[in-house]
Amino acid sequence: PHFVNHLKNLRQLVFTRVTECFEQFDPQSFTEFHHQVFESLIWPQLPRLPGECIQHPTPLMKLLHTWTQHPQYHHLFQEPLLESVNSTFLGSGISDSAKSRESIETCHSILHSVYSCLFSVG
Repeated sequence: PHFVNHLKNLRQLVFTRVTECFEQFDPQSFTEFHHQVFESLIWPQLPRLPGECIQHPTPLMKLLHTWTQHPQYHHLFQEPLLESVNSTFLGSGISDSAKSRESIETCHSILHSVYSCLFSVG
C-alpha cells in the first residue's frame, strides 16, 4: 500500500527531529523521555539496523552517533543497549560485496564511535 512509504518517511522525520533535540537542548530536559525514546524509536529499529545501513547511515545510527558526541548522554549506552547492539551486529553476517565502499566506511565510522562509547561506559 502507498501509505507505507508515508509512514517510513514520517519515522525518518521523527528520528531527525529527536536527534536535533538531543543535539541542541539541555540533556536534563529529556530525562523523563528516555524510556519513550527507547521504546518507540530504538528497540523497534535496532534489529533492522545492519540491513538498513547498507546504503547510508540510518536515522538510528545518527541518533546513536549524536549520543557518542555528548558525554552527558553516555549513560544511555548501558545494558541492555550494549547487549542489543552487540548481538545485532555480531549475528548479522552481512557481506560487503554489493555495497558502496563510501557508505560502508561511513557506517563503520559511526559504529566505531558507538562501540567506543559503549565499551568506555560498560
